[in-house]
Amino acid sequence: MPGVNKCLEMTTKLESNVNQITLRF
Repeated sequence: MPGVNKCLEMTTKLESNVNQITLRF
């Protein structure tokens, strides 16, 4: 199901961004 895959990809990107922001502080 492409929809679920896309959603998962977005979540992974978001988590990655949060991790990067956390590392900066």
